[in-house]
Amino acid sequence: MNKDQMKMPRYIDPLSEFGFMKIFGSASSKGLLIAFLNVIFEGKRQIKDVQYNSNGHIESINIDGEVFFEITCLDEYEVQFTVMIRVNKKQTLGR
Repeated sequence: MNKDQMKMPRYIDPLSEFGFMKIFGSASSKGLLIAFLNVIFEGKRQIKDVQYNSNGHIESINIDGEVFFEITCLDEYEVQFTVMIRVNKKQTLGR
């Protein structure tokens, strides 16, 4: 790796399977995931909690080569519903 490559900033693409799991995939990032989903719903629904599987991670589902994350949510009225988010399967780090 040369000097210029070392200076280039790196980022994780949150729309890739790897990036989404890295940013939102564990119970320790629950608050961040809730905030992200509430921005997506734009006030139409207010999520107050999300459930992770027994291992503390979001469930991923592979359907016809596409990856979906299934997230169980609880809104401000205690109504439980499921959100499915489709992401790219690529697993690369961007530069």
